Amino acid sequence: MAGRGGRGSALLKALEEPVRKPGAAGVPGASGDHNAPTVQPPTASSKPKSGGRGSYLLSMIPNTSESPASVQLPVTSLPPTPHSGFSEPSSSYTVPSSSQNTRAKPSGRGAALLEMCGPSPPRPIRQVKPLSPPLAQQQSIPTAAMKHLNLNEPPVADTSQPQQLSQPTPTQQQDQQKTQCISKPKGVTGTPIPVSANYIRLKSKTKCWYQYSVSFTPNVDSIGMRYKLLYTHEDMIGPARIFDGNVLFLPHELSSKVTTLFSTNPYSQQQVTVKVTLIHAISVTNRQCIQMYNVLFKRIMNILNMVQIGRTSSYDQKAVIHIPQHKLEVWPGYVTTVSEYDGGLLLMCDVSHKVLRQETAYDVMVGIYNNGRIPNNQKQEYVIKALIGQSVITRYNNKTYRIDDIDFTQNPSSSFERREGPCSFVQYYSEQYGLDISDYQQPMLISRPKQRDRATGQKREELLCLIPELSCLTGLTDEMRQNFRVMKDIAAHTRVTPQNRQLSVRKFISRVKSNPDAMAQLGMWGLELDDDTVKIEARVFPTQSIILGKNYTCTAGPKADWTRDATNNAVINPVNLRNWVLVYPNREGDKAMNYLKQYAKVGQQLGIEIERPTEVRLPDDRTESYISCIQNSVNNQVQLVVVIFPTKREDKYNAVKKLLCAERPCPSQMIISKTISDERKLRSVVQKISLQINAKLGGELWQLHIPLSNTMYVGIDVYHDSAKGRGRSVAGLVASLNKSATRYYSRVTTQAPGEELISGLKNCFLAALTKYYQINNILPDKIIVFRDGVGDSMLETVANHEVSQLLSCFTSFEQYKIQPPGLIVVVVQKRINTRFFAINRQAMDNPPPGTVLDHTVTKAKWYDFYLVSQHVTQGTVTPTHYVVVHDNTQLRSDNLQQLAYKMCHLYYNWTGTVRVPAPCQV
Repeated sequence: MAGRGGRGSALLKALEEPVRKPGAAGVPGASGDHNAPTVQPPTASSKPKSGGRGSYLLSMIPNTSESPASVQLPVTSLPPTPHSGFSEPSSSYTVPSSSQNTRAKPSGRGAALLEMCGPSPPRPIRQVKPLSPPLAQQQSIPTAAMKHLNLNEPPVADTSQPQQLSQPTPTQQQDQQKTQCISKPKGVTGTPIPVSANYIRLKSKTKCWYQYSVSFTPNVDSIGMRYKLLYTHEDMIGPARIFDGNVLFLPHELSSKVTTLFSTNPYSQQQVTVKVTLIHAISVTNRQCIQMYNVLFKRIMNILNMVQIGRTSSYDQKAVIHIPQHKLEVWPGYVTTVSEYDGGLLLMCDVSHKVLRQETAYDVMVGIYNNGRIPNNQKQEYVIKALIGQSVITRYNNKTYRIDDIDFTQNPSSSFERREGPCSFVQYYSEQYGLDISDYQQPMLISRPKQRDRATGQKREELLCLIPELSCLTGLTDEMRQNFRVMKDIAAHTRVTPQNRQLSVRKFISRVKSNPDAMAQLGMWGLELDDDTVKIEARVFPTQSIILGKNYTCTAGPKADWTRDATNNAVINPVNLRNWVLVYPNREGDKAMNYLKQYAKVGQQLGIEIERPTEVRLPDDRTESYISCIQNSVNNQVQLVVVIFPTKREDKYNAVKKLLCAERPCPSQMIISKTISDERKLRSVVQKISLQINAKLGGELWQLHIPLSNTMYVGIDVYHDSAKGRGRSVAGLVASLNKSATRYYSRVTTQAPGEELISGLKNCFLAALTKYYQINNILPDKIIVFRDGVGDSMLETVANHEVSQLLSCFTSFEQYKIQPPGLIVVVVQKRINTRFFAINRQAMDNPPPGTVLDHTVTKAKWYDFYLVSQHVTQGTVTPTHYVVVHDNTQLRSDNLQQLAYKMCHLYYNWTGTVRVPAPCQV
């Protein structure tokens, strides 16, 4: 799989290959189309390439499980500690659920900790009950009580009436299983600024739609025939309708609750009775209506001659931008979704680009087979590595697929079974799409998309065969991403400024309003599109103060960057280097000495004492030389190993990292000689490397003032490894151990395919609480969890399952039986299409760091807000979406928003803010 790449990908590859001993031989090798034919699973199996830190962790952890045991502290009873920080009464929202009694076997640094606690008999998990009434039943946050985050004054009483969100139009059988619409607190801290968002108001002239069930007598199996039999009565049902073969949606009510129609089958001339029965009227804000609105806009995009690729993206095939020097195409288009927000029914519209390569999977195969440097017995392996995990688009139906396997035992001449009898792939593509296949001996690509069964609602895996020469590759390879010239040429077309993005959205509105057919579609359903995007007011938080060593304080500045101050002043907690190793080849000796001298000078500025390292000079730069010398030099007393590579060779990096991470665990820093070759930039480079090394060794670089005391901040993320069995995942949890949230405890766990993150999460959380107690001699009063990697469709899953598992952990501690801690679970979403534009006099611009928005474009049924934490110099900044799925604390919304912003300043690998809170990034 062509993943993100980076250190995790390299580590995973390294762990999959044996380390070569000195003198040993080298390691060889350096939404689908339902009409597509299906075949039996191929006999050839392959393991795609994967990337990222989660992939590395997955390869390191054994996949075992055992029954859980309650974690017991050494002290059986602890005095309750009052909440500190902010005491403003606020809303509470919890979703009760059941739990499961399975967990993964502990591994990693926390395993020894759990063993020290000793086994204890399992404790029954209590039924989780709401700790306070739902938000809709409580008083809203008083405006007068909103204070700045660093103040601790008691709240000012307020007797204003609570604000209630508008409820959907009631109907007799309204869908009631959705998440309850709750009253959401709004913040007031910050400087107001006018902004525009990429949302367009949709005005509905109708209050509800009408849902009908349609039956056919005698029964008609073909959905296409059902369409024909029903649509012959257009004069009765009208031109505005949405029909899926069983259910019919109309914007108007028929004259009778049960309407009987008579049609004739055009093929058999048999009379068919069509019975249309009213089920109920549904509100225009109901989930079913929202889905129909999105279907309607797909029709409108088709009317505008846009090609749909994916669920919500449509592209203009006539406006394709060609980049011939790199054999690439860029398709401009839009992403559109309709949903209900605090501001009503809104259409989100954002600019999107699809990058396609002007080469097919067949071209890649031919290039590998024609490469004389690759041995013939390894060419299939190279083809597998190059294509598995890649995404392709088939131009004959504009569908995208993921290559999950390659079947070398079949080719286009192979046959498969159809209703009419055996049919070859050559014949199928010729009859269905009018396409001729040139090479009858090419292997077949296998894709296994998961489709939802209409009858059961469950996802089932299909197996589709694709022709390589008809499958165009999409996206960029790792080599392309590392090529500065390629990325620069692509960015010239895809990196859109706020002003141009706003103009593109307005152009879309103009195209819809100037097209009679598109306007007719909207008119039939009683919809009206606004002339411009929404104009709203956001707030900007004050600039944060950064605390460095020796009580030196600086401000992050308007660009949220403190590189100059961080590299020229002492760190808070320096880790002195007494025993470390520097490994480099002989020909890089001059660069290594320059680095060593500069490192000593920089260390003095940072307050770090750096002694002379043990220098290991290599006679050559072979991988065996690196491995042998490091094995002979590293022992338990070595604090750090710095390795200098002459070139960026993946095999060397993989082998050394595997050795220093798995076989001889020791903190390490890899440096490419080109990075330290320019003496003019050497000081700047060494400063940043020095900060990274000090953080790796456990030192603290900087901190912020966080007034909440005895609070633990937790970050949770899940990596789904599609390379080693679809659905298998590895979950990571980090938890802060001190007040400034600069020291963390980490734990990882693996789970079987299809298993929810329940038992493993519970064990990790129990170990984190135990570690917090061992460090602080007290359990936290508040716990704020930032849950990364969750989409909108999984919000209720997190609220119903994962939150209940976290709550069930508290029964294992005596103190929490007396007074449970406050718990906030916040889902952090990065991959969103929402954009904000600061309205200036001359043009639209990016909003400054610290911009927060918690109204109008926020979700109607969740407590959420958007936060811009970064400063960007190119393109449009993407805000981060925070959704609170559980909150039983007394923390005001202002304080939670500012805490999230503060946490974005605490990622030590970057002297500036990052998009997500540090617990999600470390």
